[in-house]
Amino acid sequence: MSDTLQIMQLVDQMGRGRSLDDVCRLVIASRAVGHTLDAASILVCNDDGVLQERGRHLAPGSPADFSQLELTFPTPLALALARPCSSTFPIDASNVLHPDISFPLHASGFAGVWMLPLSLSHEPFALFLGFSQSLTKLPTLSRHHEELFSSALKLAIRHHSWRQGATTHPPRLAS
Repeated sequence: MSDTLQIMQLVDQMGRGRSLDDVCRLVIASRAVGHTLDAASILVCNDDGVLQERGRHLAPGSPADFSQLELTFPTPLALALARPCSSTFPIDASNVLHPDISFPLHASGFAGVWMLPLSLSHEPFALFLGFSQSLTKLPTLSRHHEELFSSALKLAIRHHSWRQGATTHPPRLAS
């Protein structure tokens, strides 16, 4: 179980991260989420409903494997983005995180992925993926700590998107 001090230290470190790759590195180096994460990725959704990887550290495959992922249902990525809270997904030969990911995730050595949806004004716009070699259930974050962590991730994405001149407005997933 994580504690508030660890979460706040991670939030502070994330605020000083130089890039979203750095934010991913800080998250997996920390024990604040209450479970060991071995790799991380940040996917941001554009207005066309396509996920683009904006940050990664030790994530499986290449950045191209996690770009141009259309949010079609019922793929696990689309379902995770639509949920109000985090979820886990087992990685094995029978499960596919998204059909357009060409890298064979089951060969990566990771047992599961923790997926944390991020939203602005109740509209989902990004997804944090935390890969683990031993993850089979949700990390032991309290709801309050998950909200603090989510807020820090949203601020980091907005900050780095602003620096790069990209928009961070949530996509219109439904009319």
